[in-house]
Amino acid sequence: INEIQIKIKRGRLLPTGIFKLLFGKGKLKTLRVLMLGVLDDYRKMGIEACLYGRIIKNASPAGIKGAECSWMLEHNYMMNHAIEQINGKLYKRYRFYEKAI
Repeated sequence: INEIQIKIKRGRLLPTGIFKLLFGKGKLKTLRVLMLGVLDDYRKMGIEACLYGRIIKNASPAGIKGAECSWMLEHNYMMNHAIEQINGKLYKRYRFYEKAI
């Protein structure tokens, strides 16, 4: 949706922006993957690979050229490794710090 929102002038949906929002979905080139997790009992069984494969298989015919994953913890090595295996690239890093007041 962000790709469509960029084309809407001044962020106004009316009078014409609503049509760009409704009919612009065929022009999307990227998607956002919100969750890729698998329950602990089912990890390392190949289910992750099937999940990633299905996402790629369904996105390709729709003209999707890339995907963005939601944030993942830096110490989530299994997830980060899986993304690297399908040629995912880290492009931004957020860090949270805590300090007692």
